[in-house]
Amino acid sequence: MDGGVSRRLTAVLFHRLVGGLPTEQHRRTLQVTARAGTVTEELLRAELGAGAAARSFAWLRAQPWVTAVGCGLLLDEAVRNTVAHDARWNDPDGFAALHERLHDHLVEQIRTVPFGRALDAAAALHRLYRDITVLPPAHEWTARDSHEDEACRPVDEAVVLGLIADCEGPESAENARFWLRHQPEAFRVRRPVPYGPPRACSAWLRLTAYEGETADPVVAAVWDHVRRHGPLRANERISVARFHAGPQERRDASSAVALSLRCLVAETVRTGGPAWVFFVLRDDGDGVWDGALRRHGLLPTEHRWDVGGLPQRLFARDVRVFPTSDWLRGLLRSVAGEGDGRDPCHRVNGAGLVRTDEARTPTGALSEREFADAVHAGLRALRRPSELALNPLRRSRVAAVGGADLASVLQQAVYELAEEQGGHGPHQAAVTAFVEGTATHRAAAERLGVSLSTYRRQLRTAVERVSARLWHEEVYPSGAPDGYTSSVGDREQSRVDR
Repeated sequence: MDGGVSRRLTAVLFHRLVGGLPTEQHRRTLQVTARAGTVTEELLRAELGAGAAARSFAWLRAQPWVTAVGCGLLLDEAVRNTVAHDARWNDPDGFAALHERLHDHLVEQIRTVPFGRALDAAAALHRLYRDITVLPPAHEWTARDSHEDEACRPVDEAVVLGLIADCEGPESAENARFWLRHQPEAFRVRRPVPYGPPRACSAWLRLTAYEGETADPVVAAVWDHVRRHGPLRANERISVARFHAGPQERRDASSAVALSLRCLVAETVRTGGPAWVFFVLRDDGDGVWDGALRRHGLLPTEHRWDVGGLPQRLFARDVRVFPTSDWLRGLLRSVAGEGDGRDPCHRVNGAGLVRTDEARTPTGALSEREFADAVHAGLRALRRPSELALNPLRRSRVAAVGGADLASVLQQAVYELAEEQGGHGPHQAAVTAFVEGTATHRAAAERLGVSLSTYRRQLRTAVERVSARLWHEEVYPSGAPDGYTSSVGDREQSRVDR
């Protein structure tokens, strides 16, 4: 009964608000606009074709219930909701198919157009899923705001540093100054149109191992998380969203974070994206952005610290464990009624995207503990090639460098024990146990002429040293941490509360 009343009421509202439509093409134009939230001529062209799109866009712009905004044309809320309800009632399958076509078109745009335009497509994708609140309600106002999001220019840098100092303090501004020198292209600003200084800013750092670790304590915490929960392999990188700043009003600060979320979508959907993504946010205690970040696969980590007396939090997502393809499929399933899209991270651990057995993927990297366990298992399997072939170390960086097989890598690490101080005994124990092989520990101890307890201690030391050596090579492929230095002075990593 209620459904019938709602359907009749929708029909009445449609007639009162919109009136009669000249053609079916005009109805489709309204449906596209209602579903997309805002519409551009380019988006209409994907659905209607070039000639029809131009005519339909001009007709739409002339309607009294349409507003021109920075991102296209926006229907008044009452009209938008009425058109959407009417389309669902009349042809639910057709409306769902329209949504999927718009989804596919925007994803393809993000993947193929230049990065600046990809951000516009990412914003449109957010609006497409506004029903599941990909962004919190506080951000709804920005669709009507006259602004432009663009790359930071050299003339903007002083204003950007001032915004960051006001929002996050002078210490954070000094960190930003360092990154403006080393990665100026990472900074984006939001400015009023047609001109004006930036009102908000954020940065999206793209880092390879282990850039900035000695210069920026926040980035040091990021790399600490990567080491412990999933080190990078050859040719991988991470992305870090930092310095979300604007005037001291919630809506402007929110617009800076929303800009970074669009960068997140563009970064991860495009080919060759990061292995990890991180968000650094000021911790105001209200968690207003937690839900939006979680719906993008970002979970809070154990890292919390003060920068200049202001608390900050770190959110993380291992893209190799929770790939963007899964996130996109989750969004589509939410529209099909197969979930609400609000919790795409059910496969990962809330302590910071530490994988569980269920969350493992064929390309997943190993945590430090998992790596050590794999080294021990690999050493025991040195004389059993079929078992060694199943060891997860075969996907590690140390096994990939130089083209050596895993058995050779492990044996070389065992032989190098002899070169270390105090390594003679552990080297002999490891060679006897793993390379040559003996039936029992007692037999190995007798062969070496040592007591059983001494042999076991030396063997344990050998495994620990081999694991530590290989782990260092895994996380420091160049042999040492990144050598970035900063003219703003040395920063002790102990300043980061881990």
